[in-house]
Amino acid sequence: MGRSLSRQLANHSDAEIMRGQDVHDEALTVEEAKAIRSLKALGKRWPRSLTLFSNSGTMEIHHTEEFMRDPVASSPVAVLGSLIPNDGGDRT
Repeated sequence: MGRSLSRQLANHSDAEIMRGQDVHDEALTVEEAKAIRSLKALGKRWPRSLTLFSNSGTMEIHHTEEFMRDPVASSPVAVLGSLIPNDGGDRT
């Protein structure tokens, strides 16, 4: 399947499945659209007791209560590294 046909299929799928959601790139591949849907589904199941934190591009998981009390002293319960590329919010 060519990339342009793949993008067209993803657009139709996103329009139906993500109706009303923030989707800023209408030219998603099928794989990209699936990844976004998977991440949104994970967000619905994610325990509020855990916080996902991007520490300058290194993904970390912290206990929410401890992290909100003192983010600097909070120790991560898991470090995912750069498993999913991320910015860390420190883009200049």
